[in-house]
Parts: sequence; structure tokens; C-alpha cells
Amino acid sequence: MRMSTALARRCRGLSLSNLQRHERAIADYSKAIELDEKYEIAWNNRGFSNFNLARYQESLADYTRAIALDSQYSHPLNNRYDMDDRSNECSRVG
Repeated sequence: MRMSTALARRCRGLSLSNLQRHERAIADYSKAIELDEKYEIAWNNRGFSNFNLARYQESLADYTRAIALDSQYSHPLNNRYDMDDRSNECSRVG
């Protein structure tokens, strides 16, 4: 029951994220995480929405947690790499 509710929250969060409604998406991802704290996909997706709101520390923490839960899950690994790459690119320009 808890996982199906967590899944529903993650799916709604994904729909909201696709509509660029990241604040509301984060609320749904957070609820999914509250229901299942080992839900690495919700952690990753919340990191993505945080990143899109320029909340880089929160994003990094979410990606790190997703990786800790499943080191073979490639999305948070790729997202962290992209964060690092963009950060280095910005520091070279500035």
C-alpha cells in the first residue's frame, strides 16, 4: 500500500516537473520519500526539480542519497556529472 501511494506521488511529481511546476513536484517527491525513504527514483527526481530551481546544494544531496541507495542507478550519477560539468563551465566563463 505504501509503495503504491509513493509511486502515485512520484508519478504525479514527474507530470508536474514536465510542466515546469517544480515546487509542486518537489512536494510530491518529498511525500513519496516520506512514504518510502529508500525510493531512489523519487530522490533523483526531487534532485532534478531542485536543480531546475537553482537549489544546487539540495539537488546534490538528493542525487547523493539516490546513489547511496542504488549505486547502479545511472540517472543520479549522470545528473551529478552534469551538475559538476555545468559548474566547471560557469567558473571558466566567470
